[in-house]
Amino acid sequence: MNDPKTDVEIAVGNLVKESGEPLTEIIAKIKASDERSELHGAPHSMRHPLQVLLKAAQESQRILPKAIVKPWLLAELRLVLDLVAKWRGDPMWKEIEPSLVNQEVFMHTISTLLVAEHLRREGHEVRLVGKLLVCTE
Repeated sequence: MNDPKTDVEIAVGNLVKESGEPLTEIIAKIKASDERSELHGAPHSMRHPLQVLLKAAQESQRILPKAIVKPWLLAELRLVLDLVAKWRGDPMWKEIEPSLVNQEVFMHTISTLLVAEHLRREGHEVRLVGKLLVCTE
């Protein structure tokens, strides 16, 4: 008889599943390059942050309930997914989305969206205008 999944296993499984839909195009664009970097032993700081987050969640899903791989990365992935979900509907999203593909500005983009979200929650009117972020590919 199979053991029922723990709450943590369910949560991590949902996190991996939720990563797919809103980030499908971004993941497709960064996957091959990141896999090459990983194959050559590049440290996490030299890889695309989104792939590092996803790999931690996938590896945790694989080894649970025994352990979780770097749980802080799972929390960070949850944050990224929540921010993307909140801002995807913004008219300027198409200008921002390429910044998520570029590993050099990914964290800056996420940080900017996090600040914008904080300002919104505090009652300020926040709009994304023009080229919020410069993307150099």
